[in-house]
Amino acid sequence: MDWMDALIIGLLPLTALITVLQRKLLHGIIARGMFGLSASLVYAFLGAPDVAVTEALMGALLVTFLYVVVVKSTGVLRVGFMTLHPMIEEINGETEGLEADILKTFCREYHLKSEFHKFDDEKEMEEALKEGRIDVACGGLMADFGRKDFQTIPFLPTRELHLRSNNAKVDLLRARALIYSGKLNPEEIVPGKEAWYVFVISRDSSDLVALFREFMETHREALENLIKKHLGGAPE
Repeated sequence: MDWMDALIIGLLPLTALITVLQRKLLHGIIARGMFGLSASLVYAFLGAPDVAVTEALMGALLVTFLYVVVVKSTGVLRVGFMTLHPMIEEINGETEGLEADILKTFCREYHLKSEFHKFDDEKEMEEALKEGRIDVACGGLMADFGRKDFQTIPFLPTRELHLRSNNAKVDLLRARALIYSGKLNPEEIVPGKEAWYVFVISRDSSDLVALFREFMETHREALENLIKKHLGGAPE
């Protein structure tokens, strides 16, 4: 066996390893197509040209095409949110805001479609997440949202605020909105501990959590630019 023979045979385990190591779905599909082409070369090398042609047409081209079509048509991220300016809100039929832009960027990166569903009650949104009717919850949620049942992806620092009248806890942006609307007297507010705004995901969706964590690590500059665009920096 000369070096060319070893190279052809070595392509099969190499492309298989590349395929299983891919974190992005579309990259994995492309790598799977490379694996199919490598297999057809091996079949041709072993003296089975008919099998090689079949593998090239079916295993590489057709299967890759079908995978791409299926991914493009079914990859949907269902997002539940509660309105909070400037985090996420509906404007002229479109969902806008910092969190909306982060999620749209995430979907573009991983070739997903986004569906946004508005909730008026936090408990209702929590139940929808538990039942699998949505994949992600957001809207100025802090890290203690459904702590026992969900995983949280922090993306923006904030501060807990407590109300003297009923000891209720609110986040900084929601408190500002209540003050500006005249529904909250600033004298009722007692500053609390530092906290984080988070995206909330079911503990059963470990793959989605892994993708979100990877996205947050690899897109820090883009996230900082979005924060500056919507907030001018992190809220203090």
